[in-house]
Amino acid sequence: MLLDRENHVANGVALAGTGNLLATDAIDLGAARDIGAGTGLQFYHLLRGAAPAGGTSVEFQIITSNDATFASGVTVVGTTGAIPLASLKDGYLTFQPVPRAPGGGKYLRYVTTRIVRVGTFTGAAAWSSGITYDATDFLQFYNANFS
Repeated sequence: MLLDRENHVANGVALAGTGNLLATDAIDLGAARDIGAGTGLQFYHLLRGAAPAGGTSVEFQIITSNDATFASGVTVVGTTGAIPLASLKDGYLTFQPVPRAPGGGKYLRYVTTRIVRVGTFTGAAAWSSGITYDATDFLQFYNANFS
C-alpha cells in the first residue's frame, strides 16, 4: 500500500487549543463496511514542530459517521486512551490498529481521527494522521517527485 494524499486525514493541524480536535479530512468508504476485517490497517498519529505544552493529556480516537462533517452520529471505534503530556515530545509517533467494526457490524460511511485534548494546549506542535498498512510502510521514503 502506498501512502498518498487520499490516506492522510490530518496534515500539520495546530495542536494549540482545548477540547476535541477533528482531523481536516475523512476517508469515504463509499458505503458502510468493515475496514477492520482482513489485512490489518493502522492509523498513525505524529506530533511535529515542537513539544506540546500547557495541556494535561491527549487521546487519539478513530471515529466513524454517516455525516461527512462529523457534526452528528459519531461513533468512537478505537482509542489510545489518555496519553500524558510528559510522554508527548516533538516527533512523537504512535500507531493505532483499525479495529473490527463493533459487534461484527459495519463502520459508518466516513472514517477519520480526532484528538481529545485535556487542558489548554499552547505552542507550535502540529498533528498529522493517516491510515497505513504498517509501521514499515509509513517509514518508507519516497522521492519528492513520486506520484
